[in-house]
Amino acid sequence: MSTRRALMFSFLERYSGLVIAIASSMAIARLLAPEDLGVFSVAMALLMLSATVRDMGAGQYVVQAKELTRESLKAVWTIQLCVGFGLALLIAILAWPAAAFYREPRIASILFITAASYLFNPVGSITYALLMRDMAFGKLATMRLSAAVVGAVVSIGLAAKGHGPVSLAWGNFASILTNALVAQFFRPGALPWGLNFQGTREVLSFGSRITGTALINTLMVSTPDFALGKLQGMVAAGLYSRSNGLVSMFSRLVTDAVYGVSLALFSSLRRENQDVRPGFFQAMSYIIVLNWAFSLGLMLLASPVTRLLYGHQWDDSVELTRWLALAGALTAPVPICIASCTGLGRADVVLKTSALSGLLSAIGALCGAYVSLRCMGIGIVFASGLGALAWIRATQQVVDFEWGPMIKILLNCGFVAMASAVIPLVVMLHFGWTPSQPIVPLILATAGAAMTLLLALILSKHPLSQEVTRTFRRKSSAATHSS
Repeated sequence: MSTRRALMFSFLERYSGLVIAIASSMAIARLLAPEDLGVFSVAMALLMLSATVRDMGAGQYVVQAKELTRESLKAVWTIQLCVGFGLALLIAILAWPAAAFYREPRIASILFITAASYLFNPVGSITYALLMRDMAFGKLATMRLSAAVVGAVVSIGLAAKGHGPVSLAWGNFASILTNALVAQFFRPGALPWGLNFQGTREVLSFGSRITGTALINTLMVSTPDFALGKLQGMVAAGLYSRSNGLVSMFSRLVTDAVYGVSLALFSSLRRENQDVRPGFFQAMSYIIVLNWAFSLGLMLLASPVTRLLYGHQWDDSVELTRWLALAGALTAPVPICIASCTGLGRADVVLKTSALSGLLSAIGALCGAYVSLRCMGIGIVFASGLGALAWIRATQQVVDFEWGPMIKILLNCGFVAMASAVIPLVVMLHFGWTPSQPIVPLILATAGAAMTLLLALILSKHPLSQEVTRTFRRKSSAATHSS
């Protein structure tokens, strides 16, 4: 599959997934109180550490390996199966102590349900990795969307019946089970079910570095939930979770799609001994301009977006949303840095840089959480900026790119993003920063941002404008032929 076609499938899946996620979030925000969401967020933060090691990097080993044999695939399956069962047992044992630490018994129920889901996760993991390696993003989209739909339906249905935060845990369980079942339709016939313990050393040599990186990143992401749940209470943790979820929509819409394709692309170029720099710059230009446009728009429209999606009861999360959106803009280049270093086999660089950026993020979040939500947001912003600089510097040594083109990309993307924010800024100045009726200002601001974004892309000759122009030409050509 070509890179452009892979991106098309990946973005199509992300757009569909985002629609499902937004609809689900809107329903859940009205069915669960901030405290309920805080309970689930703290439980998930505890589980994120285990989620990062559930296959010990074996899946990414499959994606980037130059050669795969039947025995190496058996070794990957062995690792995924053993780690999955081991983590399920560990989570079940620690469920009650974790609930006692936070004095919240519902955390134990969430952990028990999630432990059960770990028993099914390995079934679809190896198939997922092989599809990623082959850039079969159409099949991957089917797996993800099926799981997302089932998970959303189960979560909303149980929450509507008054089951509280446990509803989200059952939704997550249903999603993982669905993913495992759908994966069987795409599982290659030659993929072995047998075990191979002797071949696990090579897989773990690479996977341990990737897992170490994932653990650091997970600690970085989870630290605010850990700290707020203990220092500020479950309501504060719920407010942070809602703000972070809103900012993370960009990751679900764009970053994850580009990252998956970029990782497969860089791995393929490495196997073929080709220059990765053109693809690196192209991916950077795409993700940065979209991230900055989204982040600036969200900083301006945080209040009406929050009220429309979640209701007035979440107004206290608006200011934090703005800080987290700024932090997200600063870290825009990081996913491509990680994908390029991982795809080029430099897991050591990924681990070292993740350790540095993770430490900065944890310090910023912890120091701020002792004071207030606002201070935590400010701390995350400063840590994100320093971490992004560390990532760009480390990636420069791996990819060996020149700073001139990178600076040009940043300036170009900055111009386009600021142009896209002009109309949203005018709209908010007219309606006020907390409009009681959010629909009209959102429609005007979003439509204006889309038009100015497109115009700025074309005027600045941004690489993304070529994709837009190509799409319009195809549609015009199709319309001409049909007539």
